[in-house]
Amino acid sequence: MPFHYKKNFLGPLLVALAAALWATDALFRVPTLQKIDASLIVALEHLVVFLLFLPYVWFKREEFFKLKFYDWIGLMVIGSGASAIALLLFTKSFQLINPSVTILIQKIQPILTTLLALIFLQEIPSRVFLIAAPIAIASAAVLSFPELNFPSFSEELDANSKGVLFALTAACLWAVATVIGKSVLKRVSPIVTTFWRYWFGLITLIPFVFLSPTNHSLELLSEISTVQAILFIAIIPGLLAMTLYNYGVKYTQANITAFAEMIFPVTAVILNWVYLKAQLNYVQLGAGAALVLSIAFIFAKGDRPTEEVPLPEDPEDYFPPVEKDFQPNQSSEEKDQTES
Repeated sequence: MPFHYKKNFLGPLLVALAAALWATDALFRVPTLQKIDASLIVALEHLVVFLLFLPYVWFKREEFFKLKFYDWIGLMVIGSGASAIALLLFTKSFQLINPSVTILIQKIQPILTTLLALIFLQEIPSRVFLIAAPIAIASAAVLSFPELNFPSFSEELDANSKGVLFALTAACLWAVATVIGKSVLKRVSPIVTTFWRYWFGLITLIPFVFLSPTNHSLELLSEISTVQAILFIAIIPGLLAMTLYNYGVKYTQANITAFAEMIFPVTAVILNWVYLKAQLNYVQLGAGAALVLSIAFIFAKGDRPTEEVPLPEDPEDYFPPVEKDFQPNQSSEEKDQTES
């Protein structure tokens, strides 16, 4: 059997490297939360990425504004909901519960995406999904409440319940954005989708920043370590990791990708345990393992839910040349007619 460099080595390596980079996020996000408010952290993340995009947007600005009305609506929902509110809730969850629990809860996002795709896109899941999904959901519940002391919504929620609720809501918003993004990406290029996602996210976050009483002093950003942490969060586990992932997954089989992605939650739990002293008990470790393995089992059998792809799969398309007759909103049928 011939050895394919990209398929057998480079692709899986890049997916694994991206997963490892994602695992470093909490190491910088959690300490930064002790200095500045979550809304300011997330807003600055968006600002950094937005500024990185500006030079390309300026030279290709015609492509970025030729969108239809429903594409603008979809991009606003993705930017405001998934990029702003979801990431804000995800970050706030770190303040209330073990960050490793927050990260592991996010593993149910593909299940939510599959269910939404079934409802809105009529995409039928496989039998494997129907078996593994309940196991993953039950594992997430035990992971969040290891003593099975589930909250009563008739009473005020404690900090742990609020943290779990924030993490679950973030996962739901990301799942919704995945389904919407799949529709938008049929007509709009990935680079355009990514730019507007961060722009609308930044606009949405501005009121949260000014409404927070702890964000009114520039002295909050006077420490070099804080600025470095925000830059790291935005660039390393953010843009760089996603770029590596999207390039690697292009050359990697779904089952191999599934196991390579397991590096993310496993590495995150280890790093958080060692450096943040965020330990899990035996029940949580078992539930977390069951959650990750059940999701990996779904992926390994080829029933991989469609994920939101904020960056193009091929880095060569990150700054794609604009074709002479390129129209972002042109359907495939119209394009075929034009070429013929």
